[in-house]
Amino acid sequence: MRQLRADIDSSTINALTETEFGIWETPEGMTYIDGGLMNHSSYVILIVFLIVLSSQKLEEGPKKGKNADIARWEAELRKSLASKKSATPAALPKQVQALIQAQLDKESIVRQRVATIRQNLRRGLSYVQSLAAANVPELRMHISFIVSLLLEGAMGQGSRLVGSQAFEAYLVGLPG
Repeated sequence: MRQLRADIDSSTINALTETEFGIWETPEGMTYIDGGLMNHSSYVILIVFLIVLSSQKLEEGPKKGKNADIARWEAELRKSLASKKSATPAALPKQVQALIQAQLDKESIVRQRVATIRQNLRRGLSYVQSLAAANVPELRMHISFIVSLLLEGAMGQGSRLVGSQAFEAYLVGLPG
């Protein structure tokens, strides 16, 4: 029962935030951007990126005079070449790449933590289902404890991690 309590720990499961769920649901290698509100790291990355873009000034030629037509033609040619090159991603400065990589590393740690919680929860639910399916007589002594564990943790936030397995374990664990 000690292992079951650790696997279906409601305080650990219910402490997961929307941001952690969002990061966990985002594929590895991609950064999570929450619905309109940016976390501090995303905001820093955006600001640095905007600063870098604004510091890269476009060359402007003369607007009037005998070289104006040539300058316009060169600008059009550069624009045409740039649109052809736009198929390849622009290289980001090393500082921005480092910030993005740091954010990806932080999110990877969160993904691993949530995946571990999910794995433990699945193990606990499988244990409950196995005990109920095997008709273990001692299960009746612990049924209220098991049901409260399921209701407090697995059926709440935990259902986002394991789906219907939490409900199925609850139904199997009910005294019948």
